[in-house]
Amino acid sequence: MEYPSGLVVSSPELCFLQIASLLSLEELIMLGFELCGSYRIGNRKEPSKGFREDSPLTSVAKLKGYLIRAPRIKGKVLACQALQFIANHSASPRETVLAMLLTLPYRLGGYGFPMPVLNLTIDVPISGKKTSPVKERRCDLFWQKEQVAVEYDSNAFHANEDRIAEDAIRRNALIAAGITVIVASNKHIKDARELRVLAGLLEKLLKKRLSIRDKKFIARQRTLRASILLKAPLEE
Repeated sequence: MEYPSGLVVSSPELCFLQIASLLSLEELIMLGFELCGSYRIGNRKEPSKGFREDSPLTSVAKLKGYLIRAPRIKGKVLACQALQFIANHSASPRETVLAMLLTLPYRLGGYGFPMPVLNLTIDVPISGKKTSPVKERRCDLFWQKEQVAVEYDSNAFHANEDRIAEDAIRRNALIAAGITVIVASNKHIKDARELRVLAGLLEKLLKKRLSIRDKKFIARQRTLRASILLKAPLEE
């Protein structure tokens, strides 16, 4: 694409810094996931979906490098704070929401789990044996050390029979490769009780004890969920 002569366009890194003074911390984290992810919110061609697939505009490393070099201007402190809680390669807004609910610290309404790798491609033996030919399989949220994966099911996009079968084959292959697979749905995102059950499973598998003593945690989680779901398209 050719741009008119003299047109000045901000880089994604500069945009992230410039908008930091206009957003809340949670909103800025969500924007960071989008900039570093493979989706863009707002898709006129598919209004029911609310976002489109696209290549990442930047990465956590590039944002960090830019913020280190940037002068101390309004929004930089918040931008640096937000960067601690952003990961690369999120594939959808609701995947971002799930990652935030699970990994943000207690004080922000999250469960404080370590940040997983998002949408990592893994070579899995086709027959489940190490000597067999391998096929690439993707994990939505993957904790490499513990070999634990959380797979997100979106009701809207996983209702197709072929897609359901494809996901089942992929998950069975991951299990055969020794990876523990947990399935999360939109209900886990919207229902605090269901999310707590999911967090309880991860607590055991990741060997990270949840010690939430703050009586305000439930209120903070409710506020977090309300804030970020407003920014996440349907994906019901």
